[in-house]
Amino acid sequence: MICALGETTGPPALKYMQKKMLADPVGRQILDEKPLLNTQTIDVNYLGSLPEGTFGKAYWDFLSVNVKI
Repeated sequence: MICALGETTGPPALKYMQKKMLADPVGRQILDEKPLLNTQTIDVNYLGSLPEGTFGKAYWDFLSVNVKI
């Protein structure tokens, strides 16, 4: 998903996102651990129950439109 984002927003936006993530403890942890997001590692139904405006809900919205879940 980040790769697709890079193709649509360009390097400056990705550099900005990286800088913001590195400045945040959770963001830094995500960058350090490079977790895989797939149906084996996350509860997709739970993502759909998250509040609007969260990464999880946005990811669920993306999956529900672009992938059969």
